[in-house]
Amino acid sequence: MSGFYDLNVPFVDPDSTRTILKKLGSAGYHSVAVNHRVEIERNTKTVEGAKAHFQDDEIRVTGHRHPMRILNRLTVTLTENSPLYLFAQEGIQSYDILAVSVSNEKQFMKVCMEMEVDIIQLNFEARLPFSLRMAPIRAAIDRGVHFEIIYSAALTSDSLTRCNVIAGARQLVRLAREKNIIVSGQADTAMQVRSPYDVTNLGLLFGWDADKSKAAISKNGRAVLYHAEARRGLGRAAVRVQPVGQLDTGHHWQVRSIEQCRKEDSSDGDEDESGDDDDEEGESGEEMNVDEDGEMDTTATSQLAVNSKETVEEGVQMEQRLGAAPGKRKPDSPLDSDQGTCKGDGGGGAAPAAKRVYEPSTAHR
Repeated sequence: MSGFYDLNVPFVDPDSTRTILKKLGSAGYHSVAVNHRVEIERNTKTVEGAKAHFQDDEIRVTGHRHPMRILNRLTVTLTENSPLYLFAQEGIQSYDILAVSVSNEKQFMKVCMEMEVDIIQLNFEARLPFSLRMAPIRAAIDRGVHFEIIYSAALTSDSLTRCNVIAGARQLVRLAREKNIIVSGQADTAMQVRSPYDVTNLGLLFGWDADKSKAAISKNGRAVLYHAEARRGLGRAAVRVQPVGQLDTGHHWQVRSIEQCRKEDSSDGDEDESGDDDDEEGESGEEMNVDEDGEMDTTATSQLAVNSKETVEEGVQMEQRLGAAPGKRKPDSPLDSDQGTCKGDGGGGAAPAAKRVYEPSTAHR
C-alpha cells in the first residue's frame, strides 16, 4: 500500500502548522509537504526560502507504527515578466518538491514544455485568464509533471467559488485523460482538513471513478516524489566496478544468482535449437545425414529417384498390356448407349462389363 498524500500544507507559523500536521496524521495521511510560497518578479535576483523543520517522530499516523513523513515544498508564483533562469539556482532545486503557479498562457506553455518542475498548480477559485489546451497538458504528462487541484476551495460557502473549482477540475480531468493529477488540501486551519476517504468521495464530482479518485491522493502522490528525486539527482549517479574476489561474504549470493541465470539462458537456447532441428526433420520426411567432411549423404535422395523410375516403368507396361488385349476396349473408347455394344466389337452381343483401367499420372511421364 502506497499510503495517502497531502502535498500542500501552507506554512503559517510553527504552532499552527504543527496542529494541522497532527490533524493530518490522525486522519490517516502517511506523507505531507509543508508549502512555502515565493513570488518571482522582474527585478528578482535570488530566491531564498526558509525551510520548516519538524520532528517526524512527534507526529504519527493513526493505526500505523511509523511516523508521518514530512517534506518541504516550494511554490513559485510567476508574474508577467518573471525571469525563469532563477529556477536553476541551488536554493530552489534543493527543496523536496518544486511547484509553479502561473497566471498567463505564455508561462503555462513554457512550464509545460520545458521547465523542470514537479507540480503545476492551477487556481480554480476564479476563472482562469486563459484556456486550457490539450497539447501542453499532454506534453507535461509525458515529462512526468503533475497538476494540482485544491479541494479546500470547493468547501467554502461561496457558491460561485465552488462552481468554478468543480468546473475547472472537470475540464482538467477531461483534457489530461485522468492522468497525472493530485488533489491537495491547502488547509489554513485544522477545521479544513478532510480524511482521505472524504477526499475520494469529493473526487467523484471532478469526473473520476472511485479508483481514479483514490489514486489522486495515493499513487499519484508517490509518483510526484519519485519525479522530485529524479530531478534533484539528475546527472549525479555513479557506478562502482569491483572484482568478484573482493566481494564480501554477504554478497556472494549475487554472483551465484548471475551464474544460475546464465545456465538457464544457455539451456533454453539448446532447447530452442533442438526444437528447430525437429521441425526441419518433420518437414523433409527423412533425416539428412552429414559425413565427417561436412558433405551431405545423398543415399536417401538416390533411393527415392530409383523408386520413382520403377513406378513409371510399371505404369507403361500395364498400359501396353491393356491396349493389346483382343476384345477389350481402350480407355478412350466411348460406349454406345443405344445398342448396348462397344464400338469396334463387331456388333451383336452384350458389351463386356467396364473395367477400371490404370491411367499413369502425367507426373511420371
